[in-house]
Amino acid sequence: MEEEDRFIVMDFGRLARRHRVIRWDARGHGRSRGAPVPDDYRWDNLGRDLIALADELGVDQFVAGGVSMGAATALHAAIQAPHRVIGLVLMLAPTAYETRDEQADLYRAGAILIERIGVDAYVESLRNLPSPEILADFGERFVPIPRVSGELLPTVLRGAAGSDLPSPELVRTITAPALLLPWVGDHGHPMSTSERLLELLPNVQIHVAHHLRDVGTWTDRIDSFLDARAAETAYA
Repeated sequence: MEEEDRFIVMDFGRLARRHRVIRWDARGHGRSRGAPVPDDYRWDNLGRDLIALADELGVDQFVAGGVSMGAATALHAAIQAPHRVIGLVLMLAPTAYETRDEQADLYRAGAILIERIGVDAYVESLRNLPSPEILADFGERFVPIPRVSGELLPTVLRGAAGSDLPSPELVRTITAPALLLPWVGDHGHPMSTSERLLELLPNVQIHVAHHLRDVGTWTDRIDSFLDARAAETAYA
């Protein structure tokens, strides 16, 4: 959550004025604890964590959404609990399907680098990766450093390496309305993933951000999307 608040993609606080917004740090990230078990951090298991969190909070139906890994978590939750997830907000969908193997190799190499040399060497390798083009005017170079302890980070990276979005066949079964919010020029969150989801999801809309000012419209777009889901639920 701290990382999302630092590089604002959308304004959660403004959404929370009109909607119930529940945020959490994924297992092993931020303030959430984790165990050194790579499978715990696979995206499908993070989806199960989301469903378990909803159970704990007494939330029956909800819109699931997130950025990058959070978008993947939401998609898996929609497969696992199709009658509970009534909408999807998928911001910056990550590498998937054809592009996933290359990213998985980077994660595995990062895990080995940390174990052999240390976290600082891994962070330096991230600084050498190209930053998303759309953030060129942000004023501070974006470095996607996971908020994970050094002891746990290799395990988390291996869990991410073993992850992918649900199969295309499963994604086609999702009937919940979806809002796709990708931006251009980001190798880690390529347009190809959102284009593939646009093809697969039966009920979907998309807004592609070509400039940072386009990203500034996302909160309003999500707000309208949530209003529409609330209206559909009220009259269902």
